[in-house]
Amino acid sequence: MSADEKNFYVLDGYRIPGFADILEKSAKLSRIPEDYAPSYFQDQLGDTAYGRGRQEIYHLPDRVSMLKREAEEHLQTRLPNLRKKLFHKENNRSRHRPGIKINKGNFAIIRDPLLEDLEKAVEHFFGTKCLIVGNYWYPKGGYRSWHTNKYDPHGWAMFLVDVDRPGASWFQYLDPVSEEWIKIPDRPGMVTVFRIDPDELLWHSVVSEDCNRWSQGFIIPDNWKDRLL
Repeated sequence: MSADEKNFYVLDGYRIPGFADILEKSAKLSRIPEDYAPSYFQDQLGDTAYGRGRQEIYHLPDRVSMLKREAEEHLQTRLPNLRKKLFHKENNRSRHRPGIKINKGNFAIIRDPLLEDLEKAVEHFFGTKCLIVGNYWYPKGGYRSWHTNKYDPHGWAMFLVDVDRPGASWFQYLDPVSEEWIKIPDRPGMVTVFRIDPDELLWHSVVSEDCNRWSQGFIIPDNWKDRLL
């Protein structure tokens, strides 16, 4: 990345020409999953470890320990899938798993038919294949601790953000060059674009204080500025 190139952009999706269809399809995903049970999240709120983890977002990240944790989480997520591919085994229970994956502080919506419609709209807009990297819901009190996405697909990531109460949640990151801690309140139609680069880590986190926050992420082409800026 050149010295004069930014690593993080915040855009107003409503001001991007030709972006209305994407925002409309993204907004349809702003809903609580049908197979969600309140106990999923309430059980986390009462956990001491959960509260301790949530407090991390109010302090600068302990980079050494958090990078180690990120690597461990990567292995825990990837190894079961790797074993399945190597030994051609399929867990029958996976066919009937809920459409949500319970993470610490948020939920990954892994099976929503409307996501395919959004994917098609994003790919039509950019004129090329765009990899989906997440579809998340953060209930009130939810969060995602400091992380770098070091082990995720690299490239420019675009996240579409929606909230049912503007300003009651936010995205924050540390500028890799200036080390400035930047906090960005969420609002409906907000689009964030940042580069996932293992050689220039972007530390970032998410917190929902008093709202429901939804986001969908895609890896978009390197020439994305031609369409978004």
